[in-house]
Amino acid sequence: MNVSAICVLIATLAIFTAGITSEVYAAGFTITVQTDKAVYDHASVITVTGHVEPIDTNGSDVTIVIERADPIGITGFDQVSVNSDGTFSTTINT
Repeated sequence: MNVSAICVLIATLAIFTAGITSEVYAAGFTITVQTDKAVYDHASVITVTGHVEPIDTNGSDVTIVIERADPIGITGFDQVSVNSDGTFSTTINT
């Protein structure tokens, strides 16, 4: 099976858990995700960084969804390409 065809990886972060390093497992991959702060307000820029193992030599993307706790909803999202060393990063406005 073509790994790049099934390698849309989804990492969901909640605003109330921002700043905590999390690991997500998808299709045989481990994704480590972290943010730059523990708390954000309504006018913040969230910097999300992470690492994917093993590295897919065909390339892959990570979809990041930022959710808020109250009221419940999606604050932002982004789809980023994984670099050749397995790292990725993006910024999302709240």
